[in-house]
Amino acid sequence: FKFDDSVFVNEMKAVVNELRAHITDAWHDFYSVTDAQLFAGTARAKSTQQRLQNVANLTKPQLLATFREHYQAQYMTVIYAGPRRHISALAANLSLIKNSDASRQVRRPVPAPRIGFTVHIPQTLKNDAGRVQCSFRVNTKWTPRLHAIATCAATTLTQGFSSRLYRTLRTQRGLIYAVHSRLEFEVARPEYSYFHIVAKCTASSIPAVWDCIRHEVTKLALAGPTACEMRKWRNQRRTVLAALAHLSPKELVQQCGWIVHQGHEPVAPNDIAEDALKLTEEELKNFAQQYLKVENCIVFHNGNVAPAPAAAQPSTSSEAPVLVRF
Repeated sequence: FKFDDSVFVNEMKAVVNELRAHITDAWHDFYSVTDAQLFAGTARAKSTQQRLQNVANLTKPQLLATFREHYQAQYMTVIYAGPRRHISALAANLSLIKNSDASRQVRRPVPAPRIGFTVHIPQTLKNDAGRVQCSFRVNTKWTPRLHAIATCAATTLTQGFSSRLYRTLRTQRGLIYAVHSRLEFEVARPEYSYFHIVAKCTASSIPAVWDCIRHEVTKLALAGPTACEMRKWRNQRRTVLAALAHLSPKELVQQCGWIVHQGHEPVAPNDIAEDALKLTEEELKNFAQQYLKVENCIVFHNGNVAPAPAAAQPSTSSEAPVLVRF
């Protein structure tokens, strides 16, 4: 693998421009603090300024050395979708690839992330725009079933007009502009995986918004989903299953590639969708009981009035870093 110097210089300029574009985002400071707290000790925690410095210090030999270390035949998974007549030729070509004898560096240990506290991020916006992010730690290996359960939890809590938090916070009380949730999974370090609930609201509404989020996730853990919510979930999965029947070979490879990227063996997307239809109320209830606990949560907010602490001992002021624009 090699490339000329002009390509390297132009690519570095493109990366710098992309990083500098992040700084112009109104919520750049907010998410810089969340990443620094949630992923402390990992590359994800580095600030944009540190990333820019890393790019400035990167050399072509360093990039080539990284490529040789990680892009080796024994780390490769080949996913093929197409006519069966090409499989034998593909297998013959793959058999010619020799495994490298180079060894990977041992991944250095990092401290487990802290949980169960509140972080106040000082308001840097001129208007009353507020945001509250509740990050629940999910420390387990990724599986298609886990992904389905987490997606079902997101559907129940925040997806659509009938979801619990949208219905309560937006329709009934008018406290938020939008709300969403998702599972963010770190393959290499599952202990840094989180289920996020993010609400956009006025800064003054943040305590009431957090109280409602805390109430709904606790209720989900105690009583589980309703029959109506499970029916909504299964109807959505049937729609997904119908769409998967019309995937092109390229789209099928992309879907399987995403599954492999999560650290799992290749599985046909339609098999995962059919399995998701079998998800039970008890599985969702158990997920909420195990992971969506107040003491398992870090609450980030930029309001002037702090929400109730996520645990009995919230963080001190020294645990709430202030970012300065550069």
